[in-house]
Amino acid sequence: MRKIFLAMGFTGLLMSNYASPGHVHVSEKEKKKKETTQRQTSKSAADRWVDSVFNSLTHEERIAQLIMIRAHSNFGQDHINAVMRDIRTNKVGGLVFFQGGPARQANLLNAYQNISKVPLLVAIDGEWGLGMRLDSAISFPRNLMLGAVQDSGLIYEIGQAIGEQCKRVGVNVNFAPVVDVNNNPNNPVINDRSFGEDKYQVARMGVAMIKGMQDAGVMACAKHFPGHGDTDTDSHFDLPLIKKSLAELDSLEIYPFKRAIEAGVGMMMVAHLNIPALDKRANTPSSISPNVVTKLLQKDLGFDGLIVTDALEMQGIAKYYTKGQESLQSLLAGNHLMELPSTSKGSIDAIAAAIKKGQISRDEVYKRVKKCCARNTILVWLTGSPSTPPIFLKILTQKQWLYGNVFPKRPSRFCAMITNWCLLRRP
Repeated sequence: MRKIFLAMGFTGLLMSNYASPGHVHVSEKEKKKKETTQRQTSKSAADRWVDSVFNSLTHEERIAQLIMIRAHSNFGQDHINAVMRDIRTNKVGGLVFFQGGPARQANLLNAYQNISKVPLLVAIDGEWGLGMRLDSAISFPRNLMLGAVQDSGLIYEIGQAIGEQCKRVGVNVNFAPVVDVNNNPNNPVINDRSFGEDKYQVARMGVAMIKGMQDAGVMACAKHFPGHGDTDTDSHFDLPLIKKSLAELDSLEIYPFKRAIEAGVGMMMVAHLNIPALDKRANTPSSISPNVVTKLLQKDLGFDGLIVTDALEMQGIAKYYTKGQESLQSLLAGNHLMELPSTSKGSIDAIAAAIKKGQISRDEVYKRVKKCCARNTILVWLTGSPSTPPIFLKILTQKQWLYGNVFPKRPSRFCAMITNWCLLRRP
């Protein structure tokens, strides 16, 4: 079964609207016929596997596949025990790794995967590579520096390198790139994480990064929809207010997200923003607004991938919803994955109660669970075992690796500048 999935390829399985260029010249008719056959075969095989996994889970365990919890590899045994309890008892579907080290993360992840009933979806915020979170790993330049590059092929290569390194530590999804347009100089949270203030350049560099990572077999995640650039408030600490009309948002902030969707990005992250033009309800973050998640993102823009909330522990939403209600509201809005809720058990119970009350149908929840299960499992197979033998760690930390693998046959002065940045930069 695994061979069938791998033979279909990452993009064919996960993103039917995005395909890498082939190497064999065939007629357009033959090519379309072959692609149709492959899609039908992969869908049939995937559906059978997902059904077998889905049928092995209880009602609560199915709901739990929509929950992603925090994990560190630099915390003590109490933290490790807590993560293991959540995996064993609540059967959570995913982990989001934060600070630690490559070897420690790989070893922990092996242990976590071994006790999980369903393969865990593993994510990390690697906007400028694993060095954003892990020690002894390479930090690439921030997006603001990369936004000055005119050669999108170089950004593709960086995205591919980041994807390859993510795979080596068992990461399936990189919560990157940031495609917010940084059009407010007082923005305290986006700033150098953005490719800049030109929406066309932001979109071009974002798409290149997405394609690079996904061609390496790691799902990219465009964030923070519908655009976190024009605010002077950090959503980690409060709910930012954006006083723009839908037309204004559509003409600027939403533009890079449209291009990312066209490029086949596998995942979209929704921000915690108060946008009265999209939802007039007081203190309603965009992450839990059906107008934003279901109507705008899915229906109007046609996004058919996975949708994840920004961290639900952030004060942009946590000051209004806790005890699992933040997860329920996120689900009702149309999200597939709830990231870092205040409580896993409380989230599962809140969603189960909502199904019982008829707030959301069981079929709708199960549909999202199956979609997550299908993509999670395939991603885990594609990245392989997170085991990190010494040779892998050497590749991750070796300075000379940059010269031979990240910028091959690119002797330009700018490539040299970026290479020197990577060598001198400390995580």
